[in-house]
Amino acid sequence: MSGVGSVLPQRKSMFKSGIFTSDYVTELDGSQVEEKRVQPHGVELTIDKIFTVNGHSVVKDGDYYKGKREEAPLNNGDTHLVKDNSKMPPMESIDSLSLEDYSNDELVEMEEPHYALQKGGYVVRYNEKIAVPNDHVGFVIPRSRLIRTGNNLSTAVWDSGYEGRGEGGLHIHNTCFMQKGMGIAQFVLARAGVYEQYDGSHNKENLDND
Repeated sequence: MSGVGSVLPQRKSMFKSGIFTSDYVTELDGSQVEEKRVQPHGVELTIDKIFTVNGHSVVKDGDYYKGKREEAPLNNGDTHLVKDNSKMPPMESIDSLSLEDYSNDELVEMEEPHYALQKGGYVVRYNEKIAVPNDHVGFVIPRSRLIRTGNNLSTAVWDSGYEGRGEGGLHIHNTCFMQKGMGIAQFVLARAGVYEQYDGSHNKENLDND
């Protein structure tokens, strides 16, 4: 039995630090992400675009067809009227002269470009370019502020060898005004045994400026 003050043997960590991970998460042009995006155990991913998925989808073993995508309405700074008992979508803007007609809890002011999202499923694309190194696997974890507002983000495993700007499933459970460019998730890397490098259809995805 170890005595008081003894030093336990150091073990190699399975999950990598945020500093390590930041070498594999960059801006689209290859430059480093902002220092504030580097967390103790990962790197923050930010919103590039949010898409609606319209029409039907077909999912098969080994293949799938996704419905038509359209970017969700993007607002450039507005005051929105929200009533909990209303099924109508939030108004895009309100005449400032009429603001006195509403109570503070019915109004949402957003100065930044943002998405006004209704309850439903969306797809979010991240700004950052990710390259999963050999002998590692990646995971995306939603930020706690997303979960604490009653919403969520889902993602698949990010295989060794993947490179691109990935996407996740955004699940909105109540009317939500979400700032474009905000940190929505955290990317983490873990050491892993690898059978082969990823070479699927999503490799090198979203690496243009669209």
